[in-house]
Amino acid sequence: MEFAMGDGGDFDVPQPPQPQHQEHRPKSHKSHKKKQNVPMAPQPGERVAANIGEVNEGPGAQEWIVAVVVQYLPDELAYEVMDADEEAEKGQEQVYHLPQELVITMPRSALVRDGTNFPPGTTVLAVYPATTTFYRAVVVQQSRRQSNGEYGDFLLEFEDDGDADGLPQRPVPFMHVVRHPAAG
Repeated sequence: MEFAMGDGGDFDVPQPPQPQHQEHRPKSHKSHKKKQNVPMAPQPGERVAANIGEVNEGPGAQEWIVAVVVQYLPDELAYEVMDADEEAEKGQEQVYHLPQELVITMPRSALVRDGTNFPPGTTVLAVYPATTTFYRAVVVQQSRRQSNGEYGDFLLEFEDDGDADGLPQRPVPFMHVVRHPAAG
């Protein structure tokens, strides 16, 4: 008869004898499921989508810009970021102090293995062409894989971008599109 050791080194209740034969267990196979791309936290110098609306206009306001991470403040779970436009104009930088939930990592590359290709119908935040401001948009067409292993442009419809003829569909580079925070 065998005994199991308790937490304090004492013997516990007697255990029934264990059979001497070994059970046949199939070897575990690696999962063929695609790994979920979880973005690494943005590092100083990297570009992010930052909601400065809550700072400029108040709680719930949405004003998303392309910003550059200055530093992460782990004790506060917050970032200090600078408007990417202002980064080019040295000496006039405004640093925003934002809780981490108001900062979204932008894709670090357009490589297929690194990115998330949003399906049609997905609500995203995307940099409106020729600006550094993010606007809510809906994916019309996924980004297509190019021969160099990178994703190309998404085809998007931006909210409030229409006229009497409807919403125009605009190409936007893969690296300028992130999941909308309200979309989950």
